[in-house]
Amino acid sequence: MFKNAERSRQVISLFVFLLLHRFENISQERIIEALWPEDESDDPVNALKNLVYRLRKVISCHGTLDGNDCVVSKNGTYAWNCDIPCYIDVEEMERLWQNAKDNKLPVPERIDLYKKALSLYRGRFMEDFYFEGWVAPIASYYQNIYMNCLYEVIKLLNEEKRYEEITHLCEAAISMEPYEETLHENLLKSLINSGKKGRALEHYNYISKKFYKDLGVKLCDSIRCLYKELINDLKSSETDITTIKEEMNDPEAKGAFLCDYEIFKCIYRLESRTAERAGQSVFLCLLTMRSTIDINRNDVIVIAMDKLEKIIVSSLRKGDVVSRFSPTQFVLLLPLSYENGEKVVARLLDRFRQEYKNPLIKIDVNLEPVI
Repeated sequence: MFKNAERSRQVISLFVFLLLHRFENISQERIIEALWPEDESDDPVNALKNLVYRLRKVISCHGTLDGNDCVVSKNGTYAWNCDIPCYIDVEEMERLWQNAKDNKLPVPERIDLYKKALSLYRGRFMEDFYFEGWVAPIASYYQNIYMNCLYEVIKLLNEEKRYEEITHLCEAAISMEPYEETLHENLLKSLINSGKKGRALEHYNYISKKFYKDLGVKLCDSIRCLYKELINDLKSSETDITTIKEEMNDPEAKGAFLCDYEIFKCIYRLESRTAERAGQSVFLCLLTMRSTIDINRNDVIVIAMDKLEKIIVSSLRKGDVVSRFSPTQFVLLLPLSYENGEKVVARLLDRFRQEYKNPLIKIDVNLEPVI
């Protein structure tokens, strides 16, 4: 109905605003305040009259309804005609959510109501209009209802041991809310409970890297504890030595070993003990990426760090270990002398400068012995 996105933007805003407040007569002043905040129009009253005319025309031209019957005006107010039935998915979601909260209902019936409510949510309400002042609180309200629905049904499904359904619901929610850590935690638990520990480990590694790369933060303590439990659980499963060797063997491994920082810490502790006992030389290297000027564009650093990661892994030996410590830092574990360590790092940085020619990017190096 609204084909020209730019010209129709305010028509859409008025249309949705009237629908959401269809049980009340809305004053001109209230509509103007919502659609033209901060005096964005020189003549807001006439601008509103023109907008109402355009909306009525659009309704009349697309369908069987008469725009004049749909949008009514009286004594300086506007309203949607309540005699014309409307179905609004987020309002239906809220109704189902309210019904599902009734503890007197059987659990399977409550689960069905919650799932029906969740199926109606397609992402943030009016996402293209989110930064308009009147939209943001409404969008936040329905988002909170969606998340409340989700976490309540997860509790019930856990009681029923219906872990596969939790997995599907969490995956759908993560596609809309990718940085909600509680969603990832529930997904990991559902995968573990349904016996898919390999998939759980893969998902942890994926989100660990994504949160570092996109947000510059580590995962919360509860997820990291879950990861440690998962690793210990995988180690405790009984199997024969041949299977163990096949599982640990990596015939395609080339270059340095890139790992999660939690694993890096374990390897570091092992290497430090070995070095102390055998008198070997092992060095810890910290590479910190900086810019010579303030770079507001985060993607510049992200691209440079991705390039540096590939160069580190391909340039170092199989016995070397590397991990991303922060959005702008790598830590390396190098079993060699200080002089050789300096040479290795110098070659690595030379290759980076040759392949990534950005004079604004600099890399600081700190090299210290493990013991």
